[in-house]
Amino acid sequence: MNRNTAPACLVALLLATGAIPVASARAPAFEQVAGHAFGERITQHHEMVQYLEAVAEASPRVSLVEQGESWEGREFLLAVVTSPENQGRLGEIRAAVGDLADPRRTSPERRAEIVETQPAIVWLGGSIHGFELSGTEGLLKLLELLVTSEEEEVAELLDKTVVLIDPILNPDGRDAFAQANHRTLGRSPNARSQHWSNDFTLWEALLYRTGHYFFDTNRDWFAQTQRETRARVATWREWHPQVLVDAHEMGRDTEFFFDPPTDPVGPYYPEYSSRWHEVFGAAYAGAFDEAGFDYTTRELFNYFYPGYSTSYGAYLGGVGLLFEQGSSRGLALERSDGSVRTLAQATEQQYTAALATVRTAAAHRRELLEEYAAAHAAAVAAGASGTRRYFL
Repeated sequence: MNRNTAPACLVALLLATGAIPVASARAPAFEQVAGHAFGERITQHHEMVQYLEAVAEASPRVSLVEQGESWEGREFLLAVVTSPENQGRLGEIRAAVGDLADPRRTSPERRAEIVETQPAIVWLGGSIHGFELSGTEGLLKLLELLVTSEEEEVAELLDKTVVLIDPILNPDGRDAFAQANHRTLGRSPNARSQHWSNDFTLWEALLYRTGHYFFDTNRDWFAQTQRETRARVATWREWHPQVLVDAHEMGRDTEFFFDPPTDPVGPYYPEYSSRWHEVFGAAYAGAFDEAGFDYTTRELFNYFYPGYSTSYGAYLGGVGLLFEQGSSRGLALERSDGSVRTLAQATEQQYTAALATVRTAAAHRRELLEEYAAAHAAAVAAGASGTRRYFL
């Protein structure tokens, strides 16, 4: 269900008090709504909701979709971010990409016509594991850029893409960790891993990683036993994204990982997705080199299991992409070499990779759409060519 019933009173109050400068009155900055800057505190679900509602109320670039709610009653809100012109034809855009996804009802001439005018659809999700914090923060920072910037480049990105931002995939687990961290913080963050703002028991870790029923939804994408997963798969089937990113975290001593992956890759993993890993990977490397960030690739993470978000998205016809950011645990965490990684630093790297994703999708809009249509046509042809056997 679409929703643009944001708290107009909040935006009006900010305008009346001068908290939002006139130049940016159409879209408040994150800190003006949430009350803290990126990296100062862990953003909780209700703060995310307030920010999404505020920018949807203020900006013609944003509309909201209610996808359902978690076991504990927290909303799954999706921010649909694109140019005002595209916002006015979202129904047409969804119908057109649906035609690309079903070659049985779409002629070659119609497919060519769609590719000429259709924006690429990019889905970005964060914090499917609740204590993996920086994915959410980085995606919210990307949202802030896309709704506040008046740069010509951003206008072009929004014209060529529809960006679906789902900042908190697991709000129950994330809020459980955020609340524990906030209760135990001192006047300033303590980076020691044994400090009680960073430390937790095995059972607490499992709760923060998973959710109310201790279920890891990043193993559930093909089985879809959980409402968190079912809600997002419904979104994917409605929007048919060409690019899907799941923003994760890993251990404290590892640098940011992006694709291409390591072996093994599933024997039936789509070949087109593997080719696009090279294209996006080169874009990420360029962005990280320019920013001076360390990173890894072709290490640790593979595409063998089909139940991960990025694998399942690829089997639906998109290009699944994985981010794995070294963890800051809470707001700051000392690493084994004595250096400290902060949530603000981790957020900046997630943001850099997310922005590079949108830039790359916009630059390759036509090719992504053409290959998306071709992949579905090939799948239909393969299904008609003889018996298929599936082992589950």
